[in-house]
Amino acid sequence: MNTRMNGMASEAAHQFIVIEGPIGVGKTSLARRLCASLAAQGVLEEGAQNPFLERFYRNPRAAALPTQLYFLLQRAQQLASLQQQDLFGSVRVADYLLEKDRLFAKVTLDQAEYRLYEQVCARPNRISSSICRPPSMCCSSGSPGAALPTSSISSGRTSSA
Repeated sequence: MNTRMNGMASEAAHQFIVIEGPIGVGKTSLARRLCASLAAQGVLEEGAQNPFLERFYRNPRAAALPTQLYFLLQRAQQLASLQQQDLFGSVRVADYLLEKDRLFAKVTLDQAEYRLYEQVCARPNRISSSICRPPSMCCSSGSPGAALPTSSISSGRTSSA
C-alpha cells in the first residue's frame, strides 16, 4: 500500500514530463515507453509531416528557414490543442521541449532568417507558455559523443531537434 501511495504521489508531482536530447538517441522511443508505463498521453513530434525536412537534409542552407518555421508552428499548435483538455487530469510525456526550438534555429539560420524566425516565434511562445505550464520533469536522453553522428544518420530520423 505504501509503495502504491508513493507511486501516486510521484505521478501527481510529474504531470508534464519532457524527454530531451540530440537527434536519433531515442527520445520518442523512451517517451512512448513512459506513456505505456504511466498510462500517459504522448505529446510527440510529428517530423514526418514536415514537407521541408527532406529538402533540409539535402541542402540545409536553402531549406533551414521553412523547415524550422514548420516545426515551430506545428509544435505550438500541438501544445495549444492541449488547452482544450484538462492539463491537470492526466500525465503527458513529450519528446521535445518547445523552448529548445529557438536554440536550434539560432544554429541553423542566418541572421536575417533568425530575425524573421524571432518575429514569428514571439506569438507561438506566448500562446504555448500561457496554456502549457513548464514541464514538471525534464529528462535528458543522450548517447556517447562518438556515436551521435552515426546514430543520427543511420536512424533515418526526421526530426529537427
